[in-house]
Amino acid sequence: AVMVSVLARPAQADDLLGVLLAETTTLGVRRALVERLSLPRTVHSVATPYGPVHVKVTWWQGRRRAVPEYDDCRAAAEAHAVPLIEVQNAARQAAQSLPPE
Repeated sequence: AVMVSVLARPAQADDLLGVLLAETTTLGVRRALVERLSLPRTVHSVATPYGPVHVKVTWWQGRRRAVPEYDDCRAAAEAHAVPLIEVQNAARQAAQSLPPE
């Protein structure tokens, strides 16, 4: 058995339901509304040895978290022929020097 999950805006649900029923062998579909919590965030550019990388910075329960932008990290990793994780770690390290908000 294979389970297919689709996340969509409520306004798109009926159109996507039609695609699932027309393009798969399924005989039924389960639907559920899902809520999403988004933490407030700011975006900063940090300097790394691989060039600038954007990081999203947020606070949760008194702790700051910096999340590097995947596309920036991937492009820098490819340009410098280094592993993606190396660029991501460099961006996280650089984000530690950002002033507190």
